[in-house]
Amino acid sequence: GWTISCLGFGLNALYASGVIPSGDSKMQIGLMGQFGEIILLSFAFAERINNMRTSRNKAQNDLSLQLRSFNDNLQVEVKEKTRAIRSILDNVSLGIMPLQLSDKKGEEGSCIIGADHSEYLSQIASEEVLAGKDPFLVFFSKTDISADSVSQIRSTVFGAIGEDPIQFELNRHHLPTSSVLKTADGDKELSMDWSPIVNEQTDVIDRILLVLKDVTEIKKLELERKKHDRNMALVSRIVKINDVKYSEFIRLADNYLSEIENTFIQLEKLSFDAQISNFKPMVSRIYRVLHTTKGLSRTFDMTEMSDAVHNAESVCQEWQNSDQFDPYKISVFRSCLTLIHASLYEYKRINFDVLGRKRNSMISVDRAYIENAIRTLSAELEDENLDRLQIARVVLDFKKLYLKEVKTLISEDIKGLVNISLKLGKEAPEFHFQSDSTIFVKPEFESALRTVFIHSLRNSIDHGIEMPEERLAAGKSASGNIHVTSYLSQDGKHFILEIQDDGRGLQMDRISQKALAMGLVTEEQLSRMTPQKIVDLIFYPGFSTAADLSDMSGRGVGMDSIQKTIQEHGGKVDIVLKHGNSQSNFAFILRFSIPIRHMDT
Repeated sequence: GWTISCLGFGLNALYASGVIPSGDSKMQIGLMGQFGEIILLSFAFAERINNMRTSRNKAQNDLSLQLRSFNDNLQVEVKEKTRAIRSILDNVSLGIMPLQLSDKKGEEGSCIIGADHSEYLSQIASEEVLAGKDPFLVFFSKTDISADSVSQIRSTVFGAIGEDPIQFELNRHHLPTSSVLKTADGDKELSMDWSPIVNEQTDVIDRILLVLKDVTEIKKLELERKKHDRNMALVSRIVKINDVKYSEFIRLADNYLSEIENTFIQLEKLSFDAQISNFKPMVSRIYRVLHTTKGLSRTFDMTEMSDAVHNAESVCQEWQNSDQFDPYKISVFRSCLTLIHASLYEYKRINFDVLGRKRNSMISVDRAYIENAIRTLSAELEDENLDRLQIARVVLDFKKLYLKEVKTLISEDIKGLVNISLKLGKEAPEFHFQSDSTIFVKPEFESALRTVFIHSLRNSIDHGIEMPEERLAAGKSASGNIHVTSYLSQDGKHFILEIQDDGRGLQMDRISQKALAMGLVTEEQLSRMTPQKIVDLIFYPGFSTAADLSDMSGRGVGMDSIQKTIQEHGGKVDIVLKHGNSQSNFAFILRFSIPIRHMDT
């Protein structure tokens, strides 16, 4: 075709140049050549188009094959990824629970569990099939979450799906972070983690993801660790205390609790009659012994017991402030007593079982000491001229083995009182003890003496001795001074114990205001009363000048408790005013007079 076309171009060229003469026949030949040229060009153009179409079709076929291959590979990869995710969901030890709204006819808007939940979720919920079920029926109803909290969860989930993620964050606080699931195998403690699943195209929440983790064993380990740490802390505290002193603490605590229990049992018998009129004396007695027990436990830094006793005191305070007995607080008080007993049991376990200390009341005495005492007594008995003074010394030495001197007994309680001072932000006071003779306390009176001493010194530290800055401003030392003096009365029938401090003294104005507020006296009566008469109002039951109720003061069991304890043993207590250190503050001595039958010399 290209040959004919070229021949046609050549003839036209020769004709145009005049090489070939013009003529009709020649002109027709030229036209025929041009026409042939056009036909040939058309064929060539058509061939070109066919070649391009063939190439394009081939390219499309190749692309289609590539796309099909890519799609097949992608489907294989998606299936592999899905299998991998499903495998993870089937084996992961997490309860993965996607929450979404149902799109089934008749169930639109209800919340269901998504099909892509973990297998472990089925184990936790003890349900083989969970997909499409209501989570509030198959899961939340079996937990310890209250009905009100479940309602809040429902509202939060429904309100978040289809909304901006901010809506979820604003209501996140309504979603619990832990719960206990009730199952046939026992309770399971679960941690709960909530998060929104956001649609990337619409930026709204499609679903809520709840991830549950069984932390039962972890919690058990944590409890064991805490128990171990608590035991170690108790051991470190108890081991620092002399075993004889600590055994004495346990003995006294047992006695106090027995007294509380016996009185409380009587109170329980009357608890069904809310109109009983004689409940206050029993409550008052329980109250006083509780206060003493708290002081004792603080002395030995047994904070677990002192905290439990403080809660029991609070119940008694409510009874005392009421005109009618509330029997519903019986169970509350019983719970407090259970905690007190539990703490004392733990102290005993640590002391006797862990530390291996003896449970008996035997004393350890060096053999040589006994032999020497026997030789001394034997020699004196064989001598015609008995040296009574020498025999008295031996007897005194023996008494020291099983009786405690007043100074020793008081010194044992000072450490705990120092701790109270530090907790109040005050410096530890200086204690000064003076006695004109060696006086022992009989075992049956030890508890009572500890009671009055602890209460009295607590009052001095809490109410009497000022804060360091106040003392320094008044020209005193930063730490207070407490003086304890003991001696025998002139007739020898009473043991006298005096306590005084260098604090602010008795504040007459506050005592007067409290007495008026309690209705103990009128303004007219108060105006005629001497300072000594005003001070004696302190002994009225429930009287306290403390501004605030705390575990240190303000419970009104101070001087009333001290007076009743002493009176029960045939003694008396007096507040002896010395002088006024201001217009309304009086220094004083707290004097106890105790029958000598409770002592030994």
